[in-house]
Amino acid sequence: MCSKLNDTLLLAKSSADDLIAQEAKYHSKYIVSLYNRSSRIEIKNYIVESKKERQIHGIAFSELVSYINETRSCDETISVYKLLDLCKLYTERITCLGADVSFRVNSSRLKDRIVSNFPDLDAYKQGRENILAFKDDIGPALKRVESKGTFSKECQEASVPQSLLSLVSMIQFGLNIQNRSYFQSTLTIAQLLMYSCTKKLSNCHMKDHEPPDCAYLGIMIHCTTRKT
Repeated sequence: MCSKLNDTLLLAKSSADDLIAQEAKYHSKYIVSLYNRSSRIEIKNYIVESKKERQIHGIAFSELVSYINETRSCDETISVYKLLDLCKLYTERITCLGADVSFRVNSSRLKDRIVSNFPDLDAYKQGRENILAFKDDIGPALKRVESKGTFSKECQEASVPQSLLSLVSMIQFGLNIQNRSYFQSTLTIAQLLMYSCTKKLSNCHMKDHEPPDCAYLGIMIHCTTRKT
């Protein structure tokens, strides 16, 4: 405590070999005052350190925003960012600036801060990953995706469980042991059931619950209603 208070006189007295031989006395009021001084110094140091850390976090975040602006202005790349990569850059920069990063950076809060700085930046969920992309870059990104423009012949049957196809076919046409194929109506109904099946209310669909018919219908609607 003496070294924390930087009280050289008290430190010299307390470091003596035998305080009892010197007839040192314990004063309760003085020790309370000593503890109060120590507490005030600890609070002051904590405030200074907290202010320093906030400044470092602010500098790191401003540099992250500058990085996004620089990569966005580059015409050769499409500005699509993984939130995990941005968190890694942010954490590494905080470490370089000398702040404590023993705790994990809250990715959700960082995402909200980034989105609030860019009104035209949207966050998307892809599996477990969060992806940030600018609205103007989504179109060019889709154009670069290679697509044959066709679906394979067996894609409809492969996207739906065989048991569901058999059930729908049985409801439509009854039992038929000689039937080796399914009508298009059976395939369409089974895919719609697969697409609409969910355990709980959700605003989005699972990737493996999006059969070809629904994907094709979504593409047609997008091509018809999209802004040119």
